[in-house]
Amino acid sequence: MTDFPGYRPPTPPMIEAVTMIKQEEERVLRFIEGLDIDLDPRWRAIALTHYQEGTMSLIRAILRPGRIGLPEDQPQPQPAPIPAEDFTEATPTSTEQMN
Repeated sequence: MTDFPGYRPPTPPMIEAVTMIKQEEERVLRFIEGLDIDLDPRWRAIALTHYQEGTMSLIRAILRPGRIGLPEDQPQPQPAPIPAEDFTEATPTSTEQMN
């Protein structure tokens, strides 16, 4: 099985639960879509959406996806510091400051 970023590897009980949820979801969606009565299309669409959101939430509760790191999250290389001796020529000595 392929691992997906942000998801922990599913165990057999997790796979079984998700499969059962998806099967029941499909049964309910087919039931709603097959109702042979005059439904308000707006409320029918809301019912379908909320049901799908509910099953999606339940599946996410089982699989517990997390956030992932991105390539740009890696620390960027910093320029090398300028050695202290490079500053000695530009820094006036105490005798030069008196003149």
